[in-house]
Amino acid sequence: MTETNTSLPPAFAAIKIAVLGFDERSRQTIAQVLQHHTGSGILLTDYCDAAVVLLDMDGSDSGRLWQQYLETPNRLPAVVIARQAKPCDQATFVKKPLSVTELVSVITAAAKGARVSSTCPPAAASGVPVSLRQRGISLELRKRDSNSRRTGNKRRSSPGSDVYFKPEDFVLGELIEGLNRARSTRRMLHVNCWSSRNIILDPVRNEAHTDLTDKQLRDLGFISTHCDNGPAAVSSLLSRKRLNGLLNSGEHTLTTEPIEAFVWKLSLYTSRGRVPAGTDLQQLVYLRHWPNLTRLAEIPEASRIVALWVRQPRSLLRLYGSLMVRLENILDLYTVTCAIGLAGTARRSADALFEPQEPQRHTQRGLLASVARKLEGTGRRLLGKNGKPATALTRKTAS
Repeated sequence: MTETNTSLPPAFAAIKIAVLGFDERSRQTIAQVLQHHTGSGILLTDYCDAAVVLLDMDGSDSGRLWQQYLETPNRLPAVVIARQAKPCDQATFVKKPLSVTELVSVITAAAKGARVSSTCPPAAASGVPVSLRQRGISLELRKRDSNSRRTGNKRRSSPGSDVYFKPEDFVLGELIEGLNRARSTRRMLHVNCWSSRNIILDPVRNEAHTDLTDKQLRDLGFISTHCDNGPAAVSSLLSRKRLNGLLNSGEHTLTTEPIEAFVWKLSLYTSRGRVPAGTDLQQLVYLRHWPNLTRLAEIPEASRIVALWVRQPRSLLRLYGSLMVRLENILDLYTVTCAIGLAGTARRSADALFEPQEPQRHTQRGLLASVARKLEGTGRRLLGKNGKPATALTRKTAS
């Protein structure tokens, strides 16, 4: 959402702008972004006090909004914002998603009474970010990555396999559907696996109980819902009394963990570098907030991906193009965060208003990094030739 800070020319006082046709969330987003980049250089205000007006021409009422603007006496300089180019001789056009640098430049020029043309790069018209086009991001990269999958998850998709799977074909889909039913009825979900193993989810207390080993859970994520010998798992809803009976019977040795951790792990074993069918890799997707990665099954590079993704909705391919981590790690992370309700398709207008910021490389070394390297160098000097701590006599002789 943000880019390199853009300062207004010192000769100008604060520029007041009016925004018309935007929903309230988009108005707040524009105000926050402009405040971050210009301080008090550009402020939102009412039309009667503004020097420039921003018009959103993507709304259902955009035609009437434009006509009202044309009929307004002594109308303000206008900046038209839309996803597609608009023939507007009376205003400057800026294409969505917005570049903050371009928007500030256009607003500043309009306030000075100058007309500027849109500076959107031609490649942006295709809907594919320029950075992705330059790096040649495609599904072929995903296929090449499949040969170098992370260790620890043995049953992965074969090289060149699809990036999609149907959750309903696996126990994961049945478990998530049953968990939603359990939440709505305030009951507990019991999944009987292979007629002898159990998964019990208690959404009221946020507890998952199971007697499955990790290997069995991994197998359950891999196999289809219906195997050759009949259903691999059968689900039902339990009352609190029946649940307490199962937990206290002593017939099963059940371990307990938070539901989020259990569903995360099962969805990771099911995903194997894929996303649910119907997921558009170029569609903006959101991450609601940081997951507690320290208490969840590990996904390589998850911290880097989350740190960039949580700032603003991005497409999965955009994340890949920005970070250049393995695509399977991004797809795994999206699948598991969807499974626990943290991620999904971004549908709000404000989500697609501004162009996502690319991660910035820090040229200055941080204080902690400097201290760590200093300590590392000191440690090396205190070691002898064989890597063992040097004695006092050795250190004195060496000096």
